[in-house]
Amino acid sequence: MLDDLYNHRNIERTKMEDSTNNTNGSKEYLVHEGTLSTATVVTLTFVNCLCHVIGVFGNGLVLLVITRTSTLRSVPDYLISSLSLADLLVTAIYVPLFISKIVSYQEIRKHEEFKATMSFIGHLALLASITSILGITIDRFIAIQWPLRYPKLITKTFAYKFVALTWLISTSMSTCYAFFKTNHVFLWSYCLLLLVSIILMYSYILKIAQAQRKRLHAIKYTEEQHEMRQTTNTDVQGTAYKIMKDRKAVKTFAIVIGVFVVTWTPLLAYTLIVPQTKSWFLEGFLWVGAVSVWNSFINPYIYFARSKRYRNMAYKLLGLRQGHRSRRISSEVTKAITVKYE
Repeated sequence: MLDDLYNHRNIERTKMEDSTNNTNGSKEYLVHEGTLSTATVVTLTFVNCLCHVIGVFGNGLVLLVITRTSTLRSVPDYLISSLSLADLLVTAIYVPLFISKIVSYQEIRKHEEFKATMSFIGHLALLASITSILGITIDRFIAIQWPLRYPKLITKTFAYKFVALTWLISTSMSTCYAFFKTNHVFLWSYCLLLLVSIILMYSYILKIAQAQRKRLHAIKYTEEQHEMRQTTNTDVQGTAYKIMKDRKAVKTFAIVIGVFVVTWTPLLAYTLIVPQTKSWFLEGFLWVGAVSVWNSFINPYIYFARSKRYRNMAYKLLGLRQGHRSRRISSEVTKAITVKYE
């Protein structure tokens, strides 16, 4: 994935300069067109090792929570599991390969199998991630736009088919680009099209969510409350709870999408803007390349921070006693909502 962007700039030198002439006396690692200082190699290795450990733990725990919890069987949960699987591929396989490339490039630079494997895993994870995010966006779009039709349109069958199609397309495209050196114009056009679609749909979703927030505040002022207090209070509570639940889901996935865009934008901008002739191009490229995979270890902790269901089940699987406290807090919140709308 990173190799393809790098090679696309056509910045491979035919000669490698000897690093023993370094004026500050530190050892340097030769990679492609230039050199990497020991400080850069050590720092990138340390940062990516943290990404590897934290990401494998977080994404593995998310997948374990979903597979072990019978109540986590909704369409969004299946789509989250697909995204977590892609993130697990990045943190468990791609990141270690990336570290090996930084540390031992001179030994592996001629290994075509290594480069093909790294390219395949990178493309597979990227395509599966962005397509899964598209599925999540479609799910939230229909839930917000057509709430009454949502149960019929977005079913578990839809989730199964979408996830299967996601990985079939991702695997096929990754194979073509990794092993057959297909032109990358179609791949990046596909990713750009999906990303633009996601941003446009979520912009509309956030607009609808803002309107719902205003509606939530207006509910308690309806004239029917004065005529049918008991019935209206029950209806208000149910409507208020549904609106708050939908808005929280929208915000959660908006954060996931935002993290994806923020972590990938520097890499894409860097390869398009920074001249390849700059002596520091290589080091900068590897840094923004490292940033591009950070979303894979951040995502699972977004789920745990935003969802009580995921958080409580994770506590249970880890043997932490948080269930009683969470239930008490949930009970207090429910009572507060009830009092607020009476």
